Amino acid sequence: MKKPKDKTPLKSALIVNPNWNKTIGELKKKRVLFISEPVEGKTNISLPPDDGKKIQILEKDSISHDLNAHNGKDVALSYQLEAYDESYYKYAALSGAAYFTCHTLVRLDSDDYVSMCELTANYITRSEEVVGDSEVFSLASADSSTGAKFNENYSEERKNFLKTNVSDNTILIIDGPLIGNQLSSRTIRLVKDLKERNVATFFVTKNSDSMLLSNEIAPKKYHSDLDWASKNLPSGHRSSFIKYKDLNAGHTEIFCYLKTYAYASPLRISFYPTIYNENKDLVKEVMDMLYFLILDDGNQNNPQVRLIRIAELFAKDIIKIANPDRQVRMSGLIPTVNQSRFGRSL
Repeated sequence: MKKPKDKTPLKSALIVNPNWNKTIGELKKKRVLFISEPVEGKTNISLPPDDGKKIQILEKDSISHDLNAHNGKDVALSYQLEAYDESYYKYAALSGAAYFTCHTLVRLDSDDYVSMCELTANYITRSEEVVGDSEVFSLASADSSTGAKFNENYSEERKNFLKTNVSDNTILIIDGPLIGNQLSSRTIRLVKDLKERNVATFFVTKNSDSMLLSNEIAPKKYHSDLDWASKNLPSGHRSSFIKYKDLNAGHTEIFCYLKTYAYASPLRISFYPTIYNENKDLVKEVMDMLYFLILDDGNQNNPQVRLIRIAELFAKDIIKIANPDRQVRMSGLIPTVNQSRFGRSL
């Protein structure tokens, strides 16, 4: 059969859809609306009555509250500080998935950062035959992902690691949320256990799509609570403390948004209500301290609490040195195509 003559031969080309320039142009226009810093908000956040609501404003005198970096430095030097972060790597194979985690706890001493790290490994599969009588393999249910089972294992590892290694009488800073995922109940139990040893735990979330506050005060005006915080808080301020109750599970937390730099995302700080109820002054001082530690880290493009950043660096470097990818490849597991192509990690 003869190859038909192509009347419209394919040519090398790059087609730029009109929406490309239009979208970029609109983004540039929108930015003009928020090019200047917001003024310090002194108006109340208007909310319906507290009864039966998910959220309750605990400080109603002002939208924003200024932070004192100098006081934050004094607080950092006055208390024992520790921070937790982790790094993990996933190896996806045809018969299951291997997860390798480095849990890291960093303590700020007078002249150095002291780290405690623990490497763990999990192999998770839906195959009962593969699990067999293994003491370390985990069986995922047929209707769930290996990631869901890994989260359970990870939560147990983190709990054991922190309960074993966190010092008594400490302010502990943890990267991630207190409430907001399937681990909420486990995390709250950990916080309560540590509280019995006079450990006050604060959670720092860098990325969040939460709309708890913005949906209440200005529905459909903001993309998220972080968007609201960015546009309503001046640099060096935090929002009012807000109490949240999960009406389904009954979990409760207090949180606020902390904005350090003008054109960087704010952070969400959350903690268990008992800490606030017993010592409101300490909680306010910790906000100053977190502000100072973010300034101390000095990265305007990626604002992080200094201790968490140090813990993250330790965890990532140890994973690199341990090189789990090489270890698994030597075991003979057959990787998925994406694993082979990208060496995909989490």
